Amino acid sequence: MHNSLLNLERLKMPEAAIIHYSKNPSEMAESTKRFCRGSEFVLLLNSNVQASRLLPAYVNALLRHRKKIGKANTVQMEMLLLVCGTDQIQKAITKCGAREKEALAFATSKQLLLKFIKQSNAKITKKLTLAFDFDTAFEVVASAST
Repeated sequence: MHNSLLNLERLKMPEAAIIHYSKNPSEMAESTKRFCRGSEFVLLLNSNVQASRLLPAYVNALLRHRKKIGKANTVQMEMLLLVCGTDQIQKAITKCGAREKEALAFATSKQLLLKFIKQSNAKITKKLTLAFDFDTAFEVVASAST
């Protein structure tokens, strides 16, 4: 029997979307804190971040957090470091943080993403589909739809 720290086939798929908002980026980032509970969170990134980096960063952040080997105290911040390719939070925020009016919103569930969008008065401009393709050696698939 295989004993794994993380069973990818049973992992609840996170959701992502490009969103448009009227608040300033600092207010939007601050509003994500209300949606962080345990391993559930919302993360706002620069809309230019490659969507194909989200799932690997998320899975690796979960593993690092469970093994207690991460650089950050939370899965959310560990994921930010991994997406941005740095080990310094301030550099990650500067490099990959949300910009004026538009962001890539990542949430650990569809329900959480929709709740965040509704409460922050944001609009989805492009929905991103995140998935692992188990038939092609766990290739990460990220596609967009409007």
